Amino acid sequence: MSYIWRGDFRSFVLAVAITEGLFLSIAFALRRWLPPRYEALGLFIIMGLLGLVGIEWVLVGNTPSQSEASQIVMFATWGGAAVFALLLTDTAAPKRLKRFAFWAFLIPALSATLAALATDTETAFAITYLMAITLYPLMVGVWVAYAFHQANPLK
Repeated sequence: MSYIWRGDFRSFVLAVAITEGLFLSIAFALRRWLPPRYEALGLFIIMGLLGLVGIEWVLVGNTPSQSEASQIVMFATWGGAAVFALLLTDTAAPKRLKRFAFWAFLIPALSATLAALATDTETAFAITYLMAITLYPLMVGVWVAYAFHQANPLK
């Protein structure tokens, strides 16, 4: 699938929109089989693996032999995307956590867009590396906080 968008930005956007739409549809369908108390944790793990193996390895071609250092980042991104969508649609989630999650997810998304549009490999690598070491821990913290909130809702 990665050959579809190489060199053509419109095809890239279309491929991402289709992939993300199907991915999030699977995540929301999967919620029916997960216990509500562990919904966020289950989605993070299952969708993280699905995104890493099914999308990154099979469709995109980012296999561990090509980019072994970024595997945990890809897992966290895909798992987090599912939990992020769940968090924003959960009416019982704390508004403060939703607001923080929005910004913690928006900044890496914009950074990834800049990295994708970068003309040279070194700039793209620098943006991706800085994003991974600074913002991904924040995002994982949001996902853990949300999973804790679901497991221990405030009465």
